[in-house]
Amino acid sequence: MHHNYSMNAKQNKPNNTKQVKVKQKPKEEAIVNRLLCATLEGVNAQVVEVEATFTKGLPGFAVVGLASSDIQEAKERVKSALLTNDFIFPPLKITIGLSPSELF
Repeated sequence: MHHNYSMNAKQNKPNNTKQVKVKQKPKEEAIVNRLLCATLEGVNAQVVEVEATFTKGLPGFAVVGLASSDIQEAKERVKSALLTNDFIFPPLKITIGLSPSELF
C-alpha cells in the first residue's frame, strides 16, 4: 500500500473568500506658511523669514532659530499676542522657525 503524504502539496479547494480592497486615506502633509518681515540691527533693517509649520502630533507651540536664552520670552510674547487677538490654537504641533538665526 502506497501513501502519498506530501507536506507541500496544494489542495484544490474552491476559494470562497472575497478579496476586499481597503482604501487608505492619503497622507496628510504638514501645513507650512512663510512670510518675510524685518528686524532692526542698529540702524539697518535685516530681512527675517518666518516659517510656521503645523503638523500632526502632540499639541504644542515652539519657536526655533533663536540662539540666545530670549527664546522663552519671545515664545510667550508671541503666544500672548495671538491669544489677545482671539487666535484659537488648533490641536496640532506648531513650530515657528526664524531665519537667519544668527540675527537673534
